[in-house]
Amino acid sequence: MISAIKDPMTNTQIDRETIFHINSKEVDRLVADSWTRITPFWPLRNLIAVNPLSGFEDLSFEDALATGESYFQQKELPAQMQDINRHTIKWIQAYFDDGQSTISMPLRHDGLFNAVRQLLPFDQSLGQQNNTVKNWLHNLPSATHLVILECLSFLKIPSDKRADFVTLLLTTLPGWASYVQYRTSWADSADQIHAHPVTQQDYIALRLVLTCLLWNDAKELLNWHSISTNQKGNADSFIDTIQKNETAYQLPLIEKLAKENFDEVVAPAAQLVFCIDVRSEP
Repeated sequence: MISAIKDPMTNTQIDRETIFHINSKEVDRLVADSWTRITPFWPLRNLIAVNPLSGFEDLSFEDALATGESYFQQKELPAQMQDINRHTIKWIQAYFDDGQSTISMPLRHDGLFNAVRQLLPFDQSLGQQNNTVKNWLHNLPSATHLVILECLSFLKIPSDKRADFVTLLLTTLPGWASYVQYRTSWADSADQIHAHPVTQQDYIALRLVLTCLLWNDAKELLNWHSISTNQKGNADSFIDTIQKNETAYQLPLIEKLAKENFDEVVAPAAQLVFCIDVRSEP
């Protein structure tokens, strides 16, 4: 990693953190945009049904289904992405453990990314942990927004594709991203003062660092998604099935109502209102 950049105007060295600090607002926008596609997922103790397409309200229902399918329902992820997911799950489940494990993950009071970054040099399962890798981890910037910028630069992600790339790092492991969305945007007061804090930048920084360690050519993920998006999915068939099911219900109901005599209106004894969701539906 480059620790300093030469200013072409003055021919002097500029500290990388000074350069990257100027772009902190860029990272804020990048992070905010990438999380708009992620629907929060509540823990089991207070599970709430949510619309899985809540991040696509700007699209028509048909387009939202097709776009959502291209992000969340791909049958095959690239092998390298699956490897990154396995390592992410390993660390994230240890961090969010709520007393089930025999040995708790240390340093969790420092936050998700800071805790993991201190332990990564000891993770032998990441491959050959040579001095180059350890030095790279040691020399990462202290602030997560700087880590995000440095990793995107290391992976050679074009500026106009960075939001798309970060979004894909979320949608290729949607379950944990949805839980982080809950913790950072929808959590109750107990979660907001959790002893093991997390931010959206934390999670993205972790995903990016693991990507840098495991897949140098990760920009290929953009091409993979482009191909997946252009392939015809099951959205049209799904919509057709919905419409047929609705018609099958509506027509007999309309025929039944047409035969009724509504000339005499009798006041009902009561009016009942029910809330139906995935928990009470049975």
